[in-house]
Amino acid sequence: PTKITVERKRPFLFDDMNDIVLPDKSFIPAIDITNLLLRSLPQRNGVHGKKQFASVFYGRDAVEDFMQLFSFLPSRTSAVEFGRYLQRRGFFHHVTGNYLFDDNNHFFRLQPFHEPEILNSFVLWKDGRGNNIVDTDPLRTLEGLIRAADEILSSVTDSFSGLVDYEAAKKQYLFSEFERDVSKLQAAKLEGMIVRKRLAFFINVHNVMVTHALIKHNLTKLEPKFYDSVKYRIGDHIYSLNDIMHGILRSNKIPPKKCVAPFCCSDKRINLALDMQDRRIHFALNLGTRSSPGPKFFFRPESINEELTVASQRFCSEDENVLINEKKHELVLHKVIKWHLSDFRSSKSEVPGIILPFLYDERKKALARMIDKNKKIKIKYHEYDWATNSIAGEDTMHCSRDAMYCSTTSMSSSSERSTEALSASPVRVGGSHNLNGTITIQGKRSLSLSV
Repeated sequence: PTKITVERKRPFLFDDMNDIVLPDKSFIPAIDITNLLLRSLPQRNGVHGKKQFASVFYGRDAVEDFMQLFSFLPSRTSAVEFGRYLQRRGFFHHVTGNYLFDDNNHFFRLQPFHEPEILNSFVLWKDGRGNNIVDTDPLRTLEGLIRAADEILSSVTDSFSGLVDYEAAKKQYLFSEFERDVSKLQAAKLEGMIVRKRLAFFINVHNVMVTHALIKHNLTKLEPKFYDSVKYRIGDHIYSLNDIMHGILRSNKIPPKKCVAPFCCSDKRINLALDMQDRRIHFALNLGTRSSPGPKFFFRPESINEELTVASQRFCSEDENVLINEKKHELVLHKVIKWHLSDFRSSKSEVPGIILPFLYDERKKALARMIDKNKKIKIKYHEYDWATNSIAGEDTMHCSRDAMYCSTTSMSSSSERSTEALSASPVRVGGSHNLNGTITIQGKRSLSLSV
């Protein structure tokens, strides 16, 4: 393994959230430590207490690895001390949480493998002493995430077809930073949020989750179970996409083709559910498919009402969503309206009047004339395209809860691929970078890292 040479002058200074400060006051970003450990620690499958665990490592192997990686660790004892700091910071965990890190045969697992079903668990958001941090402005965090996601995707989107190379997106160092920053939502403080902030927060976080899942797993086609499988830890609770859409934004309504509401009366998440739902959310949510790409902008709480109206107008202005055929006295609508018809009106006959305010110019006049005839408007629905905008072919991985989100083996292979980004990630030692944006760290093996 690459040797990071830092002269040991005094004990470690572990008091920064994003960086590990070394004895000479140089530092290594926490995200680079995660990528370095993903690359260097030997992963295996192991059995503990008659239960099998994937992607684990022995404590003794990590001690040897630490001593080879970091020259400021002169002994196995100091390597154990450093390992316990990393464990306290949440870089890795004992597989059952029962043991401190030590120079022995106990099994430990890196954080990206520890909760593979939680998408924003690449790192744990803790301070330098391992304490949880409270994010008092999670909307600002989301704004930065949406801006970063847009920058990532813009660089890998084909200008002619609009298709996205998610595999290339995943290898960007900016995506590693995105995975670090999205982990901050673990510390989001949502209690006491006023309604418009709650509404904006959960619309934005839903759209971030969808984009995150598409990049992380390079999906070419989705299935309904996708919306149960993609999950974030937000504050003290875990939310799936369906929890957010139906539990929070739709005021805990029963999802289509299901029998029960997302939250029972004893579920603490129900306290965050909106008291009144707004049908315009259906025009603001990104569902990840070609039929429902959703808007890419950040919804601000202070202007959420106006922005939802704009999103609704944009949605309804496209024939792929609302097709008006005055000659046939026919309206062809997006499937999302059919799935959530009760959010619009109790019957299909009332839907044209709901759509009308979101139209303009000739389209609005045409529908108004159809309504004025007092003749029943025939309503049909467009076919729904479950394909994503991935540039990958049909032979790539399709969404499967069992294979994609709940399998630690699948997560292991995905994370191994993601560590390829290490070759393009900065490991800053002593804070020095040369002019061409490359750092070369000398040791038993030299490694050039592009900034």
